[in-house]
Amino acid sequence: MISLRELAIERPVGSKNNENIMELLCKEAKTQGLDLIRLPIETKCWYHKYSFAEYKGKKVELHPSPFSHPFSGKGKVALCSNWNDVKNNPDSILIFQKPMTEGTLMPLCFPVYFPPEHKEKYDIIKEARPKCIITETGKHKMSGLNPYPFFEDGNLSFPSAYKDTEPFFTDQVETYIEIQSECTKIKTSQVLFSKQGKNNSIIVICAHMDSKYGTPGALDNAAGIFTLYKLFENLKEEKLNSTIHFIPFNGEENYSIPGQMQYLDFIKREELHISAVINIDSPGFCGSQNAVSFYNIDIEEQNLLLKKTKDIKKGQEWYAGDHAMFSCQNIPCVVATSDNLFEKGIHYTHTEKDTTDIVDLELLNKLSSDLKIIVKELDTKA
Repeated sequence: MISLRELAIERPVGSKNNENIMELLCKEAKTQGLDLIRLPIETKCWYHKYSFAEYKGKKVELHPSPFSHPFSGKGKVALCSNWNDVKNNPDSILIFQKPMTEGTLMPLCFPVYFPPEHKEKYDIIKEARPKCIITETGKHKMSGLNPYPFFEDGNLSFPSAYKDTEPFFTDQVETYIEIQSECTKIKTSQVLFSKQGKNNSIIVICAHMDSKYGTPGALDNAAGIFTLYKLFENLKEEKLNSTIHFIPFNGEENYSIPGQMQYLDFIKREELHISAVINIDSPGFCGSQNAVSFYNIDIEEQNLLLKKTKDIKKGQEWYAGDHAMFSCQNIPCVVATSDNLFEKGIHYTHTEKDTTDIVDLELLNKLSSDLKIIVKELDTKA
């Protein structure tokens, strides 16, 4: 048996906790008679310490951007509120301020989707050759972080950190910056557990198993992994037409989504056909209802699936999850989450407040039962 508390610990890709949870899932999958497939991945582990800016005897704490290079030194500060300010201040310590820091920049050359306007911004930064970049941010719209990292990318050549929006820096004044951050390359795995069906059409049931740094990630997404684990049990005795791939994706919270990319390569290499995907992400928030959204599924089929379930309502579409890489290929997708995730639950995610206290186990058990019904219905189409 696996408990939610065992899963709800800080577990970024490549960390010891991540490895332990992966092996725990492998052990449980074996007891359910599932076949293990292990795909190798390489990523970076990140370590950081207290960092700061200092000017005329005054200090302010800085938060190193995840996966940033280290930096220690002085330089002329340039306050930047627009991208022309970046162009006009080469070889400086750049301070990105509002409105520049609304939202975030996608990781450089993100493999699923990389907006051309983000590439233009990276090109401007490259031309400016900054000593380092400090971003002043506030509350993130899609998580509970306050402040939040504007950059989160192990492929960047410049050091960076972030802070709140309280004024500290003075334009064109020499300031000392200390960013204590380092990365090490590490090899780990993406695992998947296969339940062979009568044919080779595949239904993917997935939930990302990794967390951000600095959070136990109970809602996001130990709750999803727990539901996936319950589906191991619920579908054990079912004789299905489809082959089921249960996938605890290792990398949704990582800048390079390494586990996801390895699985896509595996599917292509083996010439496998995916008929449908069920993604489970952040379900079971206390006070919520279980909800599903649909992609590439006609309205008649949506209504049929909802009618057959017991405790699920229709939720809003969203694309910041593992289903996006399948829905963009016109594969039918169902995404299970909390109905009020974006109104309430999101304010806990990626923070130390994302604990098991905000997750309702009864909702997760009901969700696993309803997802079993959806799997069986999708299987009739295989």
